[in-house]
Amino acid sequence: MIRALLAVLALGSVLGCGGPRFPSSVVLEDPLLEREWRASLFVPPARTKSQQRAVLARAGAEIDCSILMQARRPDHVQVVGLDDLGGTMFHVLRTAEGTQVIQGSPILADDFLVNTLVEGLALVFIGVPSADLRLVRLESGALALHGAFGLGEALFVREGAGAVEPDRFEIGQRGRLRASIRILEWSRDQGGRVLFPGRFLLSDAAGRCRLEIRVIEWRTEAAS
Repeated sequence: MIRALLAVLALGSVLGCGGPRFPSSVVLEDPLLEREWRASLFVPPARTKSQQRAVLARAGAEIDCSILMQARRPDHVQVVGLDDLGGTMFHVLRTAEGTQVIQGSPILADDFLVNTLVEGLALVFIGVPSADLRLVRLESGALALHGAFGLGEALFVREGAGAVEPDRFEIGQRGRLRASIRILEWSRDQGGRVLFPGRFLLSDAAGRCRLEIRVIEWRTEAAS
């Protein structure tokens, strides 16, 4: 029994009990290149309402749903998931005081709703002030913008050849990866002014639970 317990503990130390590690990086002291990267980063409007269609993939099953959300800088995000009959699948509210699961989901853990879904959507629809971002080089050699986000940190990574906008976002907390976003397609609003991720893949750190999200409506709200 003791040997078995020691074996489990040893395996946990090898695999990392906290899940995948957030990518480490070093700051690049290149002000000109850093300004270029900051200037190319998309900037979401201060207040938006949006509707998305999503395909949730989990444990080998896929579920279609709609996601309604409202985002207001600096930290307000409200997310409601609806099934195809109009029933509420989940309802989560993020404010300066923290994130509250108003209605939980029978198929999604609160941890996923709080740390993956809402934080991921907050990064897409609220973003990080460009002045707070630093240009860094990751272990992989890729360049990225790094900054504080909520209680953790975020990376905007540009991997594609010839890409102007970042094509991957990462969210971490206390050195561990919490959520990953891969941009599949960039879009513009009806006026052609606001560039935003029109289709993206949002997943938990382990990649076991994923949402492929397509924005079908993005509306900028005037400040009240």
